[in-house]
Amino acid sequence: MTINKANRVTCSLKFYFGGRFMKRGIIKPVDLITRSNIDLVEALQEEVLEDIPTGIKSAGDLERIEYLLGKLANDYSYVISLLCIARSNVRQFKRTGDKVAYEDMMDKRDSLESIASAIKLQHGAVSRMLTALMQNEERLNEFRLGGKQ
Repeated sequence: MTINKANRVTCSLKFYFGGRFMKRGIIKPVDLITRSNIDLVEALQEEVLEDIPTGIKSAGDLERIEYLLGKLANDYSYVISLLCIARSNVRQFKRTGDKVAYEDMMDKRDSLESIASAIKLQHGAVSRMLTALMQNEERLNEFRLGGKQ
């Protein structure tokens, strides 16, 4: 099997995490072809899926939420870029008639879609927590101001 130039693109983009830039890419585009679906899923789950706090009860929780907002957005973008390559590979394998590679790549594409969905869900939950905290603080401030008059 050969890999065309489009699939040799590396995921060495720089993403911002916690005040510093990091190189991303535990999974490279070529890994979509060379690694098994289970291996890809396990590696991505370990790298991009996070434990989300159940609420914001301390300054540490708030710092974690702020960190997760950026990290999850970057992780989503990373997984979507891999998904674009997987979709392209699905079409390529379908055209060449390599049924086994085509079906394997469809599985990988579907897994990437599921992981992207999970990241999007996590980001939404974290964002809603932060919004709820801000709204509660606004209400408390209004109550305090209303009580002083």
